Amino acid sequence: MMDRDCKVGDPDDKTIKIFAPKSEISNQTETKMTDSVAQVWGVINADGTKLSGNGFVVILQSPGQYEIVFEPPFKVVPAIVGSTTNSKNTSEYPSNNVVFPLVSEAMATACTGFYTSKANLAFSFIATGVR
Repeated sequence: MMDRDCKVGDPDDKTIKIFAPKSEISNQTETKMTDSVAQVWGVINADGTKLSGNGFVVILQSPGQYEIVFEPPFKVVPAIVGSTTNSKNTSEYPSNNVVFPLVSEAMATACTGFYTSKANLAFSFIATGVR
């Protein structure tokens, strides 16, 4: 494991700078203490309607594929996690899943299904990032 350098500058500067060796990353980013970290969360019904949540709209694109549009968009690509939910079936298989193969500052694509087949499934998600 390589050592990281944490550099502290002017105490009035609210910028945190953490640098890794250039061989590990392609470009270095800065996060300012004044940037606001926000969460967008939601519960989506299998038919693509929003059951609950804030800060997004959702569109069912095709069977098992949903587009989540963040309103307003994030400043950087957010971290997003999710799970299938609310099936009302206690024998649901753990292989029922949601994945997010495409994520940008403005939107995420969610794919739901069983094993290798896409299917409309209810799911929940949380996206966290700087706005």
